[in-house]
Amino acid sequence: ATCSRAWLRPTDWPCCPTGRVRAQATRSGSFCSDRPPDACPTVLPNLSGVHVEGRRPVPVPLIDPYARRVRDLRISITDRCNFRCAYCMPEEGMDWLAREDLLSYEEIATVARVCVERFGFEAIRLTGGEPLVRAHMPRLVRMLAPLGVDLALTTNGVRLPELAAELADAGLTRVNVSLDTLRRDRFLGLTRRDDLDRVIAGIDAALDAGLAPVKVNAVVMRGVNDDEVVDLARFGRERGVGVRFIEFMPLDAQGEWSDDKVVPAREIIERIDADRKSTRLNSSHT
Repeated sequence: ATCSRAWLRPTDWPCCPTGRVRAQATRSGSFCSDRPPDACPTVLPNLSGVHVEGRRPVPVPLIDPYARRVRDLRISITDRCNFRCAYCMPEEGMDWLAREDLLSYEEIATVARVCVERFGFEAIRLTGGEPLVRAHMPRLVRMLAPLGVDLALTTNGVRLPELAAELADAGLTRVNVSLDTLRRDRFLGLTRRDDLDRVIAGIDAALDAGLAPVKVNAVVMRGVNDDEVVDLARFGRERGVGVRFIEFMPLDAQGEWSDDKVVPAREIIERIDADRKSTRLNSSHT
């Protein structure tokens, strides 16, 4: 007997990846040529050779060269940004990708679906550039939400006042907002934009929309904003958001990174602990 079970999707593959036998390949389907029907499962032609029973795929974990399972997918949907952070890019002269060189939302959704269904990815994070400068972002979120995984966004927050509620309604799970300082003059110097109030309003809008958790990412640079570590921690406690202090890395457009500008985690923790102990001591005497 020969197998007459078609592959679930059209393929041009000449060989069944399960039985390593020749197949009659056409655009309408492929059929094994010399295996009995009960000996060959229906094969879903894809990059991993995942087998399916019926139409439910069995994910094959994606393992990196260090034997770690890859569970998270990070998608940069644009290289453009409405800030010009000094440690990230020059103020002028950026050469942006042409619109036709970017993946469409449909293509992004296809890549995400492959990673979830075939490799068992559990989380998707949308980033940029600044992802919210790309038009109709809630539409992309709505396309990804049915995958049923943790769906997160990293943003500078400046467009969250208008978009947070719509993003949450579309299925966004949580959000990280980049905020390196609470001082307006310093914010202007770092980002070259006078938008501190809008970023803080965006954090509040994300909380009001029910996104959870809301986190703040702060790049700490010695001599630039390391004196605000305690203030940022207090800001997080007061608003109920997590604050993550990010190491200053050699990615700055001006080439000004140096090791002495890096503030180690130990030092950050010691400063915050000292402030909390001082606060508790003062409270006990009032």
